[in-house]
Amino acid sequence: MSNSGFGRYWPGRFAGVKTTIFRSNRASWAAWSLLLALVFIPFSTAISQELDTLKGVTTLNGCRVPYTVLSTRPRKDSIPAGIPVILFLHGAGERGTDNALQLTVALPHLVHSLDSLGTRDYIIVAPQCPVDAKWVDTDWTLPSHRMKPGLSPVLAATMQAFDSVVAHTPLVDTNCLYVTGLSMGGFGTWELVQRFPQRFAAALPICGGGDTTQTAQLVGLPIWAFHGKKDKLVKVSRTTDMVSAVTQRGGNPQMTLFETVGHLCWNPVYKDLNVIRWLLSNHRNAG
Repeated sequence: MSNSGFGRYWPGRFAGVKTTIFRSNRASWAAWSLLLALVFIPFSTAISQELDTLKGVTTLNGCRVPYTVLSTRPRKDSIPAGIPVILFLHGAGERGTDNALQLTVALPHLVHSLDSLGTRDYIIVAPQCPVDAKWVDTDWTLPSHRMKPGLSPVLAATMQAFDSVVAHTPLVDTNCLYVTGLSMGGFGTWELVQRFPQRFAAALPICGGGDTTQTAQLVGLPIWAFHGKKDKLVKVSRTTDMVSAVTQRGGNPQMTLFETVGHLCWNPVYKDLNVIRWLLSNHRNAG
């Protein structure tokens, strides 16, 4: 299959994942010249009218994961190289099959911050976890957990879809791939960077947790973790223990604990321009 953009696989298979792209409000800049001749079904998003929206479903080994790809619109003057891609993992409350609910919590604040920073071009991949599944198959209320031999089915499908979007979208900067998630998605964020530390340039896990016995691979990865000290759903120690474990290995992760905030601490994170600026400042091959 050609790597000329979304237009080459609309719908179809790519990178071993059965994927159907079924809606778009406009042609993505990534395949602008190829998609002008196509007729699209309008899709309205409350996130931003300045973003293009591609919606699809990925199936891997029987696991079906809807996802949305948000990207800045093509500009008439030029399309610069080096587009960053952010993988966004939602929390438990946004699980479903509508391929829309995952766009409603926290993500609008991330988009607004990107726009406020004047980020010219970016892509966000936002998968939706099924109701009966988790990004990481563990009890979130426990003080710790150990990584299983492999990724959960939904996270495996998500990663293959994410990798395929990156591989088949022109102008993506593969040194500028980022992952962030909240609550259930915070667990997913830790899981992905622990399994694929060379895949991402930086990570923002929010009120999640990982396997503290598997942190040596995180020493060189820029991580900024967040948690509310009054969190009653996910113990704050899930974040502090992970940061401590990486630090003891010789890493330098950052951590912010919100003194008066409980579990719902993600909006202040994504609204903070300094946090989003920090995220985009990291490059996988830098320094």
